[in-house]
Amino acid sequence: QGMVLKDGAKMSKSLGNVVDPGEIIERFGADTARVFILFAALPEKEFEWSDQGVESARRFLERVYRLVEASKGGMARGEAKEKDLAQSERLLLSKAHRTIQRVTEHMENMRFNYALQALMEFANDLGRLECRDRNVKWFAVRSLVQMLSPFAPHLAEELWQSTKEKGFVSLSKWPACDASRIDVGAETAEAFVESVKADLKNVLALSKIQKPKAVYVFVAAKWKATALAVVREACKGKPDVGLAMKALMARPEFKAQGKQIEAFARAAARKAGETGKPVALDELNALKQALPALVQETGCKVVIEPEESPSRDPLNKARNAFPLKPAIYVE
Repeated sequence: QGMVLKDGAKMSKSLGNVVDPGEIIERFGADTARVFILFAALPEKEFEWSDQGVESARRFLERVYRLVEASKGGMARGEAKEKDLAQSERLLLSKAHRTIQRVTEHMENMRFNYALQALMEFANDLGRLECRDRNVKWFAVRSLVQMLSPFAPHLAEELWQSTKEKGFVSLSKWPACDASRIDVGAETAEAFVESVKADLKNVLALSKIQKPKAVYVFVAAKWKATALAVVREACKGKPDVGLAMKALMARPEFKAQGKQIEAFARAAARKAGETGKPVALDELNALKQALPALVQETGCKVVIEPEESPSRDPLNKARNAFPLKPAIYVE
């Protein structure tokens, strides 16, 4: 175990900066103290004692308590039928299994702070994703309580009992990840929508338009996704515009794009070094499904269109659309 620091100095009686664990437990509870200590750093690393960090741990546990209490009336024990699930429900189920996978791996490698980070992210997902399927909600809540048990055993047992589960959570079988339930497409769509929301926020701020009439979001033409894959294969991780152009011009369907292909090749070459296998995504459909959230984010009318057929684009923004990076025009 690494040293414990407070205000940048080693915690010791001689320095008079020791935090009494009894006082912490009396004020916040043993679970809060455990969560903070395990979240603050890896076991072998030194960590900084922080009153703000303790407060943050307490707020996390309180949020979990409220989530479980609010979910109790909408749960039913059973296997979720994926064909009957809405997009947000498939996403929540996917995130539940991915969190099980992540937390299990981190626990086995004694990376307790990473495990807690994954649980915090999942608690946020559980709180924001709409889920009317009672089986999915039950699985998500039950798994969260089980994975929380090693960190906050007292709260976990209380929640286990309040949700009418049998026995003790500490003796229950650790949840198992079903990799077939991890929906990479749904997770990619969510990440894409969140990035577009962030872009909209930035563009609106830069536009300095106090009350925009509408925001136009132009989704990249499908040929660009194919062309990007060709560039990544040709460049082999190097941002070489020459190689990108050569690979694209060798294909008649890209050569037919004319002047637009050179600008695209430059942008695509910069992306050539990105790792990971690209996931096919219907960007237009993903954004249309998220339209209410985009309207809420912008506070105005949002129009989502393919770049090939913009209804209004006086500044020719549509042609700048890139895979997973739509072009935006504000008026």
